[in-house]
Amino acid sequence: MTNEDVISVLSSCAKKCRESIEDFKKGNREDLVQKAQFELDIIKSYLLEQLTEAGLQKLIKAAIDETGADFPQKIGLVMKAVMPQVQGRSDGKVINKIVSELLAN
Repeated sequence: MTNEDVISVLSSCAKKCRESIEDFKKGNREDLVQKAQFELDIIKSYLLEQLTEAGLQKLIKAAIDETGADFPQKIGLVMKAVMPQVQGRSDGKVINKIVSELLAN
């Protein structure tokens, strides 16, 4: 197993924990929220340092310039350029949201 494989598995586990936390909060299950948060904290200790929103915006703007994407329908092009650069350092949902906002403006 390569380092990229390990990062991919850990990122997937972290994503599942974050989704579980959201669901448990909706269901008012604070006990399960705490358990999932504990698991997430352990997983995060093995992942690379997470990128800040400002750092993500800088990478995404560069990818938009590089790909020539100029409207929201080209989000896939930008995502394809950005994801390999941020693997294990950011959640895809966050990236998708920022890309959408930047292409909408």
